[in-house]
Amino acid sequence: MIKRLVIKFQIMITIFLFTLLITGSSWGEENLIKIGVLAKRGTEVCLKNWSPTAEYLSARIPGKTFVIIPLDHMQIYPSVKKGEVDFILANSNFYVELEHLYEATRIATLKNRCLDSFYSKYWGVIFWKADRKDMRQLNDLKAKTFMATEEYSLGGWLMAWREFKEKGVDPYRDFKDLKFTDTGIQDDVVYAVRDGKADAGTVRYDTLMRMHAEGKIDLKNFSVVHEHGGEDVDCPPFPHSTRGYPEWPMAKLKHTPDELAEKVAIALVEMPADSFVAIAAECGGWTIPMNYQSVHECLKYLKVGCYRDLGKITIADVVRNYWRWILLAVVLFLIMTGYSIAIIILNRNIKASNEKLKLEVNERIKTEEALRKSEEFNKRIIENSIDCITILDLDGRLEFTSESGQKLMEIEDISTYLNQPWVDLLTCSDDSYKAALEAISKAEERGTGHFSAYCPTVKGIPKWWDTIITPIMGKDGKVERLLSVSRDITGHKRLEAQFFQAQKMEAIGTLAGGIAHDFNNLLTAIIGNAQLALMDVRKDESLREEIEEIKKAGEKAAFLTRQLLAFSRKQIIKPEVLDLNEEIHETEKMLKRMIKEDIEFLLVLEPDLWKVYTDPGQINQVVMNLVVNASDAMPRGGKLTIETANMELDDTYFRNRGIVESASGHYVMLAVTDNGTGMDKETLSRIFDPFFTTKGIGSGTGLGLSTVYGIVKQNKGYVWVYSEPGKGTTFKVYFPKATEDVTAGKEQEKFAGEISGSETVLIVEDDDGLRNLAKNALRKYGYEILEAENGEKALNVSETHNGRIHLLLTDVVMPGMSGTDLAEKLQSIRPETRVIYMSGYTDNAIVNHGILRKGINFIEKPFSPESLGRKVREVLDDGN
Repeated sequence: MIKRLVIKFQIMITIFLFTLLITGSSWGEENLIKIGVLAKRGTEVCLKNWSPTAEYLSARIPGKTFVIIPLDHMQIYPSVKKGEVDFILANSNFYVELEHLYEATRIATLKNRCLDSFYSKYWGVIFWKADRKDMRQLNDLKAKTFMATEEYSLGGWLMAWREFKEKGVDPYRDFKDLKFTDTGIQDDVVYAVRDGKADAGTVRYDTLMRMHAEGKIDLKNFSVVHEHGGEDVDCPPFPHSTRGYPEWPMAKLKHTPDELAEKVAIALVEMPADSFVAIAAECGGWTIPMNYQSVHECLKYLKVGCYRDLGKITIADVVRNYWRWILLAVVLFLIMTGYSIAIIILNRNIKASNEKLKLEVNERIKTEEALRKSEEFNKRIIENSIDCITILDLDGRLEFTSESGQKLMEIEDISTYLNQPWVDLLTCSDDSYKAALEAISKAEERGTGHFSAYCPTVKGIPKWWDTIITPIMGKDGKVERLLSVSRDITGHKRLEAQFFQAQKMEAIGTLAGGIAHDFNNLLTAIIGNAQLALMDVRKDESLREEIEEIKKAGEKAAFLTRQLLAFSRKQIIKPEVLDLNEEIHETEKMLKRMIKEDIEFLLVLEPDLWKVYTDPGQINQVVMNLVVNASDAMPRGGKLTIETANMELDDTYFRNRGIVESASGHYVMLAVTDNGTGMDKETLSRIFDPFFTTKGIGSGTGLGLSTVYGIVKQNKGYVWVYSEPGKGTTFKVYFPKATEDVTAGKEQEKFAGEISGSETVLIVEDDDGLRNLAKNALRKYGYEILEAENGEKALNVSETHNGRIHLLLTDVVMPGMSGTDLAEKLQSIRPETRVIYMSGYTDNAIVNHGILRKGINFIEKPFSPESLGRKVREVLDDGN
């Protein structure tokens, strides 16, 4: 016995030092909360299952960081005794003994997940291999080898022991061999039975099903004895061998503050059953703490745990141990001391009875006090919940509503709603009414009902509600009442709607940007060939007018394509640091010409306005589009105001204006306000949709405001609009403040020198029309032309050409070899060759090919023969 205690003590010291090594670095933190968890399947599985719960509690309870401390069966008692953990999650029998020894208090009970259902009770199974024909019931296990998890594990042994004992089987006497695992892991019991190391075994009810689901075993290979102490209520829909006992409780220790325990209990009870945290823990969330009296009865019946010494000091024990002395005394002093002995025996009986009665009274007082504290604790949980908690009868009529629920529903006098149909408060449509009734019906059948519905409060405030309904079971196992928890999800619904709108805009933008390349190739050929034709046609020829019309139509199409790219936020831009006030002043005259004479034009500009980093052409386009939109909204004249300001904004400012994707920081605001016709809510919801317009047919493209939206988003800004019918409209655009120093000047003046030359240019383009256009244009300017339709053929042309190739003009995106790969290979052979890239793809495609870096020569499609000639001459002269 002493040797066994020494071994246990050594094991405890080793485990304690290991635990201290793991957690020592964080114990020094003041706000660290430690949750001790019984690692029934090992430390790794314990941390995998319960670490998400610690992270969940850390997120729900500000200022506290929760960690999981895995404990085996030998570590739990010393850890609790020394106060090394603040909460304990362990087997129910451990909790009962910890409650008795160290005044631990349960705050919530686990809802275990099994077969897509949730149970707050659990059972044990006694099983053997299916091919064993000699075992059919518990009495057949006599003279057999039997394996269990731990000698003090409720689901792993004590539940089964009780059933054996009631059937007249003494496992410690009648079994051939009773073995327990060395690891304390229930899976090892199943493997032992499977591998023939034991004839039979016992584990928790869900162990076999879990291992089957994980592919570790096949349930067909095992048989389970279905005897369970005559229990006929609240039974699970699967074979089990024992009575049901309440699931693992989460308990606070004596030193843990009640306020913290309340917060933890509320967070656990409110944990959704389908959340990642619950799924990781392989459970269905938590419920209010259950009654653990059945566990007390089991331990008392077996005389283990805190009841191990129950009834040991009795008269029968005294007689059995000292009968020789008693007999001798009776023989020697039968007459003289008979009366005295009788009195002594009577006094002993009275004393033992008094002690037993006193013990029972004290236990009852403690139980009643614990019940009172539990009821008060549950009441505080309900009072402090942010949700609407209600109790319903089986007909769905209201019996109770929490104070927080009355505030959410804006109910001033709850008495007028008691005993009334509860669904009338949370539904206002036939569909939601039907969903609520179905949820109630499911809860009445011991399931969990759930529905979401829109319904205003009593005072008419619009609200969306998410409701979960669960049954409240009576002692007889029947559903007595229903528990409903309703959460206000109005804000979530609003954000969801805004997210869907943003997705729609992004989808349209993706479509618009996707067709840019083909459009740009076509427009380059149309505009370029028209300009080449004009170069060959005299001014007085009648054909010239038709060619100019073709050129104008192509340029209009190119402008429309740029607007689509601006909306889709894929336009190729050249940003620089700008003063928004200067840009407005430079375009002021043009803006005044764009509006009608009966409109008053005002500028209210911040004197020391911060700089912004953006494309000046895009800024001008935003201002012009907003001014034109404002002018069109004032057909009878009015006032148009352009305003700039420096603003430091936080997330609350954006959220109050319905802007979902926002970032706090410094912004430059551009506001355009008119006092025109204004817009209703329906029009406001669509103003940024491409091709949407309130003007007549032929009066607008519907791309003005969608272009503004695209430009602002491309420059990482935000747009907000406010309007009321008959009162006017205000558009506010927020551009991020430039973080880099002001760069020197604006873009240098375009090349204005001679554009002709005689150098050799290699043109590589997979589109025949574009390649012929570039070839014809550059030949008109005197250049010698080599051409190829892809990268491989271009390298072949270079290999066969004996002279110098001064310039490579290549498309960026081509089948096979890209333009950048071609340039790299050609320059490795001809390092003196200069390169110009051309492309009609959107900004993202060009950036992915590394074209928009500094020092890279690039010309955007569509381009004119003249602009191509100037770009070629400019690059060749820079190289010289």
